Amino acid sequence: MQHLKTPILAKFAVLATALALQGAAMAAAPDAPASVAPSGTTQSAAAANTNPTSPVVPHAKRHHHGRMAASLWVPGYGPVGHKLVHTLKLNDSQMKLLSDAQAAQHTLWQSRRDAMKTAWQQRKEQLDAGKVDPHAALKAAAAMWQKEMGVGRQEANQKWLAVWDSLDSTQQQKIAVYLKKKADRHAMHG
Repeated sequence: MQHLKTPILAKFAVLATALALQGAAMAAAPDAPASVAPSGTTQSAAAANTNPTSPVVPHAKRHHHGRMAASLWVPGYGPVGHKLVHTLKLNDSQMKLLSDAQAAQHTLWQSRRDAMKTAWQQRKEQLDAGKVDPHAALKAAAAMWQKEMGVGRQEANQKWLAVWDSLDSTQQQKIAVYLKKKADRHAMHG
């Protein structure tokens, strides 16, 4: 009976690795910045927004799989939604830093998305050829994860830190209160 479990366990290992990478990719990346329209048919919210100091988040990007779209990311703590960011009343300099950080995050997200597509295509080609090598799949997953944690992530984190550093103490306190409430809700459910 043991010989029948090995191929099933190998399939589960490959599937678990793929799902873990996909979950990590989705959890680590907030949605794309508002100034980048996902397709040619979607109108940018920047055209509809008349207030130059309010964060721009297109309606279609506000929710993704039940999660709130992040307008701001606090490294080490997580996303802050566009509603709270709007209440911060960011000045032009802060808005520029926020826009730069969102663009860096979008570039990182796009890179991660492309890497995932390539990995899925490679696995499909291997499966089509009748080859299943969980050892190689785990090595490839580890290499992709290491690449993800490289320069692009560091650059995005530095831009998010620049946004945080540009906030005054009142703005930072608003975010801290929000993050504490979020952590308290998570603790109640977890």
